[in-house]
Amino acid sequence: MHRSLSVLLLAGALAAPLHAEGLHKERVPASARALVHVDVEALLASQAVQELKQNVPDFDLDFDLGEQTPLLKGVRPLRDVRSVTVFTSDPGKERFGVILRTSDKADALLQVAIATDAYEMATLGSWQVHSWRDGGKRVFGAVVPMEGTDDRLVLICNDPDLMQQGIATLDGSGDSLARRAKGQLAAQPQAGTIAFVASDVPLTELGQEDPTSEVARLVQGLVLQVGELQGQLFADLSVLTARPEDAQRVQQVLQGITALASLASDEAEQGRALKDLIGGLRFQTSGSLVHAEFRYDLASLLRDLQSLKGSLGDR
Repeated sequence: MHRSLSVLLLAGALAAPLHAEGLHKERVPASARALVHVDVEALLASQAVQELKQNVPDFDLDFDLGEQTPLLKGVRPLRDVRSVTVFTSDPGKERFGVILRTSDKADALLQVAIATDAYEMATLGSWQVHSWRDGGKRVFGAVVPMEGTDDRLVLICNDPDLMQQGIATLDGSGDSLARRAKGQLAAQPQAGTIAFVASDVPLTELGQEDPTSEVARLVQGLVLQVGELQGQLFADLSVLTARPEDAQRVQQVLQGITALASLASDEAEQGRALKDLIGGLRFQTSGSLVHAEFRYDLASLLRDLQSLKGSLGDR
């Protein structure tokens, strides 16, 4: 992951949630070429997390940032954050933005920003824009109240032009993905989605994969949705390639990886769990698209994961 994106995600974790938050494309500038959205409140309320709390000792997502930073005392990031949306307009130049819906505890972020080196504040329209340096690069942020609630919208960008676009989008004067989305970014999250990823950027340009990888060179865009619905965990992946034969090749590679994974254990119990998990995967191609879907009963998934963990722990 790019360092700038890591910084923005960390800043997002410091902010603070209320109602389950789906993806709001009207908040994302139309220039975005890739985005990641996480419905934090839906994640914390999910059956999977509740089961983990009950069955895994010391599993606790509730912590106070004041333990590390006194200025943030009382801010509990995973209790307070409603949603996080990370977007990029130019991954090659590491131009990233983060939009968060938070509680009013996001105001504590301003106190941290003010205390940093090279802090500055400017006015852009009706917005107060705060900026500070991180790793030699200036980061920009703004916190605004949401009408009808005590919540806040927080916008953080590591590029001044992108910050201006983000503000224009949020105040309604600029184009958003809700009006201009096309390609993979036009996809909408299905019911129960907790994490949503969409990109019209070739995988090699995102800088996350080895550019010499055959699959990385073939992937021109993707949509990934992960969530739970009616007691099942689901993960749906749609991969765009340039040609139908490229889609067939990507499917063959994915099927080969899963076939090897199913043979990874020589222990009966672990092998059964692995085969059951891999049995939840389905692949198909349609023209230049590759579709992969995973469906698994949540109760069975947690049982099988515990079985795998126990088998590995015995080695």
